[in-house]
Amino acid sequence: MNNCNLSRIPIELTYLFQLSEMQLSHNIIEELPNTLGRLSSSLILLDVSNNKLSNLPYSLGQCIKLLVSNGVKIDGNPIKDAKLLNAYANGGEFLL
Repeated sequence: MNNCNLSRIPIELTYLFQLSEMQLSHNIIEELPNTLGRLSSSLILLDVSNNKLSNLPYSLGQCIKLLVSNGVKIDGNPIKDAKLLNAYANGGEFLL
């Protein structure tokens, strides 16, 4: 769902427990749902680059496969928390 002018992630996606990839780059998403943690056993790629995110939900830290695979793509967002950006660049190590 890249380049679809989405302003939010449909909450229904977090009930797709076998979902392994979410490609949502180049939209206008400002916030990720805290319910992303529901996908902790399946999600290995989350590309939310080039959106309007200023923060990431704590529940993203529950997605171990995602963090281990370095599958979080957040570049091109106005995230100002340097510690958070650095953690995701290093596989989310402070979140585990």
